[in-house]
Amino acid sequence: MVSIRGGSQLPAICHHCGAATERLKKIHLVSEAQGTAMGPLMGRLIGYFIPFLGLFHRLESHGKSVELQLKLPTCARCARRVRDVAPRYIDFEEQRIDLIVHAEFKKALEDG
Repeated sequence: MVSIRGGSQLPAICHHCGAATERLKKIHLVSEAQGTAMGPLMGRLIGYFIPFLGLFHRLESHGKSVELQLKLPTCARCARRVRDVAPRYIDFEEQRIDLIVHAEFKKALEDG
């Protein structure tokens, strides 16, 4: 497992199989800040009783979302086989994700 920050320089090695590659798979993660998400039932109730408040809440919470983008080296074969990358941990504040990767990718990342 490795920790990768958004904008990090990554080796030209597939994260999944360890083969050399220049291909990149874009990963885009979005999270709302705590306290801004409204459950579906609460959203319906507020939307029913006060229609404009629900709209205002969605507009307000959009401004509080946190995004993390990463371009992860992935060979063509693995891009077809592995549709979604499943991070073990995501830290939006630190702009970091923890992923299980191939040993060759990890070694190249550590050797820098």
